[in-house]
Amino acid sequence: MKNQSALSATGDDRTSARAQKAAVRRAQLLQAARKVVFERGLDRTRIADVAAEAGGSQGLAHYHFESKEALLAEMLRVAVDEDIERARQIVEGEGTVAQRLDRLLRLALPIASDDQSWMLWIDMWGSSLRNDDMATAAESLDIAWTELVRTLLQEGVESAVLTCIDPQASADRLMGLVSGLSLRLITSRARFQRTYVLRLVRTAAALELGLEWSDYQRLIQKD
Repeated sequence: MKNQSALSATGDDRTSARAQKAAVRRAQLLQAARKVVFERGLDRTRIADVAAEAGGSQGLAHYHFESKEALLAEMLRVAVDEDIERARQIVEGEGTVAQRLDRLLRLALPIASDDQSWMLWIDMWGSSLRNDDMATAAESLDIAWTELVRTLLQEGVESAVLTCIDPQASADRLMGLVSGLSLRLITSRARFQRTYVLRLVRTAAALELGLEWSDYQRLIQKD
C-alpha cells in the first residue's frame, strides 16, 4: 500500500508539473500575441509570428490554441479582464464618490496618442464588425466599464452626496463621450490634447450631476 501511495503521489506531482508548465507556456503565448498585435494589428497577426515572438514553434502554439482566432480571443479576454480589474480597484478603493468617479474617468482616457491599451481596443472594435469572438470581448469591455461608472453614480445618489436623475443613462452618456473622444485622441494627427479631452469629460460629469464646474472641481480637488 505504501508503494502504491508513493507511486500515486509521484504521478500527481508529474501531472501538476505538466499543468504548471502548460499554464506558463500559454501565458507566454498570450503575452507574445499582445505584443505582435500592437505591432501588426489583429487582422495582420499570424500565429507563426506569435510563436516566433514567444520563442517556440508554430506547432507548439497550435497545441495550446486550436486556431489563431482562439489565441487572439483569449488574449483579448485576458486584456479586458486586466483592464476591468484596474477600474474595479478604483471603484472599491478609498476616497469620496466624486474623487473615485474622477479617478475612474481619468483611467478610462488614453494616456497619450500612442496608448497601447486604447490602440488594442480600437483594433478590437474594428474587428468585431466581422468576428463574433471580437464582438463578445468588445461588448464585455463596454458593459463592464459602464456598469462601474453607474455603480459609483448610484452610490452617490444613495448616500445623498451626489444628485443624478438616472445613473444608468448618465453612465451610458459619459462612457459614450469617453469612447468617442478617446478615438479622436488616438487617431488625431493634429495633436488633439489629453488635457482638453479630460476637461470635456469632467465638464460632462459635472453636468450629469447637476453641478457647476467650480463645484465639481471643489469635490475632486483633494484627490
